[in-house]
Parts: sequence; structure tokens; C-alpha cells
Amino acid sequence: MRPAATAHNALDLPLTHHPVEPAQCLGEEPTTTALYELPDAPAGAVGLWEMSVGAMQDVEEDEYFLVIVGTATLKVLASHGFAAQELELVPGSLIRLHAGMRTHWQVHTTLRKLYLSR
Repeated sequence: MRPAATAHNALDLPLTHHPVEPAQCLGEEPTTTALYELPDAPAGAVGLWEMSVGAMQDVEEDEYFLVIVGTATLKVLASHGFAAQELELVPGSLIRLHAGMRTHWQVHTTLRKLYLSR
């Protein structure tokens, strides 16, 4: 017998937040993030990621993501051959990030995204 389908409500799944590493913080506000990886995902990682209001920096991996809830400004820095960009994220934004991109995240209202990465 084949496995049963699974269902998750991406808006209601409880996520446990943890403080952002001090080296990643860009502001004085205590910023937190949370991660939930979907079990039995196909090749690559699939999950939910959430960030509280605040600012942080990161170095990205290959990823597609869809904003489910929240708003933010995502800045891609001009480095390692990537051009500078500024993206306004709102529910429904579908974004592609590439490995090695250096980014600054400024979250205005708690942001939750569904991500697919390699």
C-alpha cells in the first residue's frame, strides 16, 4: 500500500523562534527566526521559515520561496558578481535566491515563507 497524503496548514503550524546569531543582527531589536522542515520532502529541503520584526544579514543558498504572510524589504548586496537589488516582499511574492548572495532582511511585519532549496 502506498503512503497516505499529508496535509499541513502553513499559517497555523506553530514554529519555535530562536534569537538570530549576534554576527547576523543588523539592528538593536532582538530578532528571531524559526524553521520547520517538512518531513519526507523530495530531493532538497522544503519547509517554513519565519522571522520576527527586525533586521539581519545572511548568505543565501539556492532557494525558491513564496511569502505566505508578512512584509519585508530584502536587499541583495552587490558582491561576488551579483548586482544590487531591493525587493519588497508581500504575501504572494515568489523569489529566487542564488547560492552566495549576501542579503539584508528588514522585516516590517512577521514574515513566514515556504521555501524549496537544494
